[in-house]
Amino acid sequence: MKKNIGRTEKIIRLVFAVIFISLFLTGITKGLLGVIALVLGIIGLLTSLTGFCPLYRFFRVRTNSGDHAKV
Repeated sequence: MKKNIGRTEKIIRLVFAVIFISLFLTGITKGLLGVIALVLGIIGLLTSLTGFCPLYRFFRVRTNSGDHAKV
């Protein structure tokens, strides 16, 4: 599994993941919208921590600029 997410995108995904998970845990979003926020938050968290996005692989997209961007 090659990393295909750059450093800046990892940080952005992590910030949004924390926001979405917080919205669910605090009860600001409820019902279906809350579950969607939680799922998006978990996906964002996992992709930011691993540096790999399966959709990017499918569409052959890379936001990391090579070896020096690996974190």
